[in-house]
This record gives sequence, C-alpha cells and structure tokens, in this order.
Amino acid sequence: MQVILTKNVPKLGKRGELKRVKDGYFRNFLYPRAMAVVATPGGIRVAEGRMKKMVIEHEEMKKKAVEVKTRLEGLVITFDKKASKKGKLFGSISAQNIVDEIKKQDGIELTEAQVLLKDHIKDVGTVNVAVRIVEGVDADVKIEVKAIAE
Repeated sequence: MQVILTKNVPKLGKRGELKRVKDGYFRNFLYPRAMAVVATPGGIRVAEGRMKKMVIEHEEMKKKAVEVKTRLEGLVITFDKKASKKGKLFGSISAQNIVDEIKKQDGIELTEAQVLLKDHIKDVGTVNVAVRIVEGVDADVKIEVKAIAE
C-alpha cells in the first residue's frame, strides 16, 4: 500500500514522502496516529509539489546555516566558575548554559538539542563542542572554562 507521510516517522521517512508500507502497519500504527494517509493520484501530485517546495526551503536554510557556522566557529565562549585545586568544577556547564552564552555574546538563537554535548563539562580547560545548526551543517564552538579565586 502506498501512503503519504503527514509527520516524520523514525526509520520510515520524512513528512511529505511517498512510501510503500504493509496494510497492517498503516491500519494499526500510522493511520491511528495521523502519521500517514492513503496515496491517491491527486494526493501524490500535491505531495510532490510540497516536496519540491521543501527542498528549495531546505537549501535556503543551509545557506543561512553556513553563515551562522562561520560566526560560531570564530566564537570563543569563556566561563568563569569556582573550581577545586585539582581543576574540578563545583557544579557543571550544561548545554543550556552554552546556548544562553552564545545568545548573549553573538545573538544566535539555538536550542539545547542542537548542542551535541555528551556530558556536562565538569573540568577546567578548553573543550570543542559540536553544534548542529541544521541537518548536514555542524560547527565547532570553543569553550574555555577558567577557575576563579574564592
């Protein structure tokens, strides 16, 4: 059965794509959750038109993302935190702290999910953190953590 996805479905496809799925999968999973509709000839034409429009919008977003990438890669974010004599922070620096500091320094609005931080930063030093601006465009932001005297 051919369906048109109305939402992004993990491991199947993105919104607006035409996919072939089994009848039971559509009937029991996709349709009740409003993730897909049956593909009709008219619906296929509309979906193809939307996909072309989405591709053009995605290319424009990538162009803007490359500009943001160059701004982010030239940015050095400095945090002054209390730390022990061994260089361990009293507390940590999270992805949300990084997002807030980027907005404060350069005015670039990001979400916490875009900062690809595996674990909170808990040590004094310099760390490069990857930031996914859009799919396929990542930037490395330099984070410097300095210990302050008590």
